[in-house]
Amino acid sequence: MTENAGKSGDRTEHRNKPGTGKRANENVKMDRSGYNKDTGGRKSFLWEFLMLFLAVFCGFLAQYSLEHKIEREQGRDFALSFREDMIKDTAILQKNIIGLQNLYSACDSLSHNIAKGRTKTKDEIKRLYELNLSALSGFTINLTDRTSAQLKSGGMRLITNKKVADAIVGYWDKLGLLEAIDEGAQTMRMQAREKSYLIFDQKYYSESVNAQGARLVFDGAVLMTNDYVQLTEFANRVSHIKNLIKGRLINSLEDQKAMASEIVELISEEYKIK
Repeated sequence: MTENAGKSGDRTEHRNKPGTGKRANENVKMDRSGYNKDTGGRKSFLWEFLMLFLAVFCGFLAQYSLEHKIEREQGRDFALSFREDMIKDTAILQKNIIGLQNLYSACDSLSHNIAKGRTKTKDEIKRLYELNLSALSGFTINLTDRTSAQLKSGGMRLITNKKVADAIVGYWDKLGLLEAIDEGAQTMRMQAREKSYLIFDQKYYSESVNAQGARLVFDGAVLMTNDYVQLTEFANRVSHIKNLIKGRLINSLEDQKAMASEIVELISEEYKIK
């Protein structure tokens, strides 16, 4: 009897122990259910995060591709615009070359006549007056800088074709040399012009012009001085201008023109322009 009571008590104690029996099984089931729910929530969160990341990444790629396409189109537009400028520059440079060749001839004749003493007769003096205006007239080299200004302001990065980019930079470098030579010639011209005011009297120049646009010279013009030193110094200055025009300025213009023509052909080839 006592033994049975002990066994019954053991069974009761066993049933009442935590984590045993029917209640323990229910707790395990509940724990597993909570775990499954938590795992499913994590998977859902990770999936949503992945989808969001892919959406953002794809949007970034699309935006990058669009911007890259726009920049390529802008680069092409800049290249074609620069090509048009080079066509204009070619014509401008050719005109400048012809103008400087005429200027060279006038400088040569003026310095030569003074050196040969052709300063005595009325016809010789009148001719000197005419040559003075032609030889010391102003000349400017104004090339097209419409596209160059934009490229130098940041647009150059859009020219991704290395050959074209190198050619453009080379053209600018060459142009810098041309401008330096031109500046030197302009300074020499102004110095010679200052000397001419001591030799040629402006009152003998008419307001009327000939067919070439040069001012006419009145008959009876005389020189303000016949001093050999002054005339020789003036002739030397004019001769120096002449040598600079022929030896450097015209050559530089021809080089610049050739480079402009090459760039026109290069851009046409690289960008498939017929």
